[in-house]
Parts: sequence; structure tokens; C-alpha cells
Amino acid sequence: MKDVKDFDIDDVCLWVFSIGLGSKTEAFRENAVDGAMLLTLGAEDFTELGLSNLQAKKVLSSLEKTQEMASGGGGADVTALQQENEALKAKVAELEAQLASKSAPPPPKPAATTSKPPPPQQQKPKNEHHVIKGAARGTAKGAVLGAVAGAIAGGGGGGADVTALQQENEALKAKVAELEAQLASKSAPPPPKPAATTSKPPPPQQQKPKNEHHVIKGAARGTAKGAVLGAVAGAIAGDAGKGAKIGAATGATAGGMRGMAQRRQARRGW
Repeated sequence: MKDVKDFDIDDVCLWVFSIGLGSKTEAFRENAVDGAMLLTLGAEDFTELGLSNLQAKKVLSSLEKTQEMASGGGGADVTALQQENEALKAKVAELEAQLASKSAPPPPKPAATTSKPPPPQQQKPKNEHHVIKGAARGTAKGAVLGAVAGAIAGGGGGGADVTALQQENEALKAKVAELEAQLASKSAPPPPKPAATTSKPPPPQQQKPKNEHHVIKGAARGTAKGAVLGAVAGAIAGDAGKGAKIGAATGATAGGMRGMAQRRQARRGW
């Protein structure tokens, strides 16, 4: 690559354009800034040429990198980028294979007829075209700027190669991150289903047999009536208390029998 001190005025203007300051090239041309003068300028000198403070810092930073490339550091950068991009491409292929295996539908059941159904088409992940489209645009833009830098370098497409490799590197890294996110979402276990609460029905209430009140009511009436009659009979016999007990027992038995008879009649619908 041509050394910066050997740049002529046209080379300097091309270099300023290649770092994204094409609107400032006329100021460099009007002041006849060549490579030797460019190396002597500082931030204040660039602001006098109409650059902002941030633009002046950008020129100084880019000038330092250009000198490093001229001294022979560019070839190592290209080799490192090529190796990293190859590793990223292999990673993308591996992730796409894993994602395809998880996204593949289950095999179809054999049809009764002899004709085989067409194989399912593998759908590409959504938004993949955004990554590819962005990579293509970035590569094209980088190639143009790199070609300008390559023209300054004096024959070769070294500048274009480095810039294109950098753009490809960024696109591959974005693709790897996207595929890893999709793979993680498919590998996550589904959330557990909430436990169903089973409410037990209340125990059935024990119902008393129908017409049971007839027996109880008949026994009570018989007891009372027998007690009265027994007391009268006991008074006559000279022992009213004993007569009441005997009468109550006799009346309860008779009353219970009458109550049972009434219950049978009620059951028969009499």
C-alpha cells in the first residue's frame, strides 16, 4: 500500500471520501493538502478546514489506521478475518441443521393407498431475509469504500477485501445469534399445566324412613294414655305410682303397635 506521505492531493481527497467525509474533500483540495501536509495537521487545523471536533478526531484515527496498513499490518487482518468467517460459516451450518431437526414435523402415517404423499417443505425461519439483505447491502457499500481505499493503495483490491470481510463477519455473527435464539426457544420445556382442583361433593344426608313418625307418635300417645289409666287403676288398688308405670308400659306397647299399623296403611296409600 502507498505510504501516506506519498499521497498527492487527489489521493488525499479520495482517502477523505473513503472515511465518510466526502463533503469535506473540496476544503482539502482548495488548501492543496497532500500526504506530507496531512501528516503534519492536528485537530485545530482540521477545524479550520471546516470539520467539526468529532470529524477531526475521526480523521486522526483513520489516518493512524491507514499508516498501520501501509506498514504491512493489513495482510494479517485479512487472514484473521477469513479464518474467523470460515469458522462462523461452519457454526451457522451446524445451528441450521440442529434447528431443522427440531422443526421437522413427525413422519406421516402410511396411507391406505399406494401413492406416497409429497414430502413436507422445510420453511425458512422468519426474518432470515432481513439478515441476508442487510449483509448484501453492507457488503456492497463496503466494497465501494474499499475500492476507493484500494485505489489509494496503488493497485490491488486489498481495501475492498478487508471491508467486505468485515461486513461479512458482522452479518455472520448476527446470523449465529439469531439461530441460537431460535434454537433456545425450541429447546425450552413447555410450562407445567396448573393442577386441577377437584372439589368433593358433600356427603349425602341420611334420610329418615318415611312414616317413621307414625310409630313414634303412636308410642308416645299410648304411653301417656296408659300412664293415666294405670294411675287410676293403681289408685283403686292402693298404689298409684306402680299402676302408672304398668299403665305406661302397656300403653307404649299398644301405641307402638297402632303406629306401625298406621305406617303400613300409609305405605299402601290408604
